[in-house]
Amino acid sequence: LVAVICWSIGTLLQSKADTKGRLIRYSGFQLFFGSSAAFVFAAMAGEYQAFEWARIGPLALASYFYMVIFGSAIAFSSYLWLSQNLEPSKVSTYAVINPLVAVWLGWALLDEPLTLTIIACTLLVLAGIYFVIFPKKTKKPILNPAIN
Repeated sequence: LVAVICWSIGTLLQSKADTKGRLIRYSGFQLFFGSSAAFVFAAMAGEYQAFEWARIGPLALASYFYMVIFGSAIAFSSYLWLSQNLEPSKVSTYAVINPLVAVWLGWALLDEPLTLTIIACTLLVLAGIYFVIFPKKTKKPILNPAIN
């Protein structure tokens, strides 16, 4: 819960910050400090006690570097750029798109089951995103100047 609140506050602050020409630097600082905090909290929780370097294979290492480059550096820089150029409500739709993409990639690449529930939920999520990105425009009532 604290992480979600911090992320929301950071997004709102970031949307107001002047990062023109310094977006990569901002991304780097945020990723560095965020990952450093995650490392410290994981160490405090004892997450590294059972860690074994020998169990990390080539596929896991390649996956790690893929996530560092594409899942973090490029994606986060894109997120920051979007937060500078769109409303926060539209930018935040990534939070529901990413798990959706993961579920469908799991089905396509790893033969994970695709159920009617997944299909129905996908449609609901996409409908929600549609309504956030394309809100219904309400007409403002025309006021009679003589009444004012």
